[in-house]
Amino acid sequence: MVNAPEDHQSGLLKLNLDYADEIVEASILPDKEPDYVLGVKVPHHERSALNMAVKHLRTARKYFLRGNYRSFARYLGRALHYIQDNTMQPPLKVPLPLIRLKDYGPHDSFEEEVDRLPVPEEAILRGLREELTPLEVVRIILSVSPGRTPKEAIYKAAYMTALAIKAVIKPKRPPDLESRYKLALTRHFFLLSLPLSLTLIALAFSLMVSSSGGFLVAVLLLIAMYFVHRSDDEFNRVSFEMEWFREE
Repeated sequence: MVNAPEDHQSGLLKLNLDYADEIVEASILPDKEPDYVLGVKVPHHERSALNMAVKHLRTARKYFLRGNYRSFARYLGRALHYIQDNTMQPPLKVPLPLIRLKDYGPHDSFEEEVDRLPVPEEAILRGLREELTPLEVVRIILSVSPGRTPKEAIYKAAYMTALAIKAVIKPKRPPDLESRYKLALTRHFFLLSLPLSLTLIALAFSLMVSSSGGFLVAVLLLIAMYFVHRSDDEFNRVSFEMEWFREE
């Protein structure tokens, strides 16, 4: 699914086509070398798999901009594995004794039927013609759902593959990105300045009176700073976009 139709082998995807074999090989790596988060294996048909796909796309983009095309192909392939997996019908999970889970259902036969279908070129072309920012592509990836039929699943997989490849190689740059980032950064700094100031005051007070109470307050304020940082959606969105284009 990583190859574009013949009439679209232009500068846009020439690099991807040059490294198509490496991308294909990397696309099966999550089955052989699973990803882990906090020691837990990433399941292939859940939201955490799509989060991992986005993480790999970000890494692929960094390596692409640095000219490290082998690593670019490796991380792009891993990302495509998770994205394509989530367009397929997931295995049916049945709880068994000792909290083991075993796969049941038509998952394997569904994928076998998908493998027998031709890759729809119109889906690839549609994805390549989309003019979307990286954040818009990420939102589409995170909202992907399984195809109800093998034909629908392979169409979704081809379309999503094209979107992901274009987002890494030739994404649309958001308008006024630098000015939006500066504004968001200034606002973010002021949001954090109050808990930061209170933290410093609490630490100074604790040192002056040799009390542990100030340290406890400081820890709570630092936790508050963390939640303020994570909840600043505008800053996090613009930061994500800025990171995508920072090394251009």
